[in-house]
Amino acid sequence: ISFLCVSIVTAGISLVIPPVYRATAVVYPPKEAQESFGLSALLGNLSMGLLGVGESTISASEFVPILQSQRVAEAIARKYDLKNRYQVETREELLLTVADKLAVELSREQFLNVSYEAETPGLSAEITNSFVLELDRALQDRRKEQSGELRNYLEQRLARAEKEMVQAELAYNAF
Repeated sequence: ISFLCVSIVTAGISLVIPPVYRATAVVYPPKEAQESFGLSALLGNLSMGLLGVGESTISASEFVPILQSQRVAEAIARKYDLKNRYQVETREELLLTVADKLAVELSREQFLNVSYEAETPGLSAEITNSFVLELDRALQDRRKEQSGELRNYLEQRLARAEKEMVQAELAYNAF
């Protein structure tokens, strides 16, 4: 009798609970190829801290906080109108709901597994792919920012070198 009761309750619960689907994407970290020659190759071998700007490469462990950031979650929520879909009233509730449905795991081999839980398989796949695209967009923005910092540093260094060259020329002429 207890087996029959547990089976009926379990069947009832499984029919009441809506189905949930989870799509997963695997992101492989980019390999930094040293294909360039000249100044960029030399700068690539130097510690970027020496130049006064941040590191030039990004590791896969830095992907996790980017994917779990509020900026990425808000972009996904706007794109798919998740506030109305999940019927939440505040921004904080929306961010918590998105964070609960998002799973980001970094494997030992530095592969990133991104998955999102949704009501339909298609929506789950679309949102998962959107998280990966937002990650790519954030990484591109970071690379542009680093390039701008490096350019500013090189421009300042060039101006200082030109100034020193003029001073050396004046000292030579005076000699």
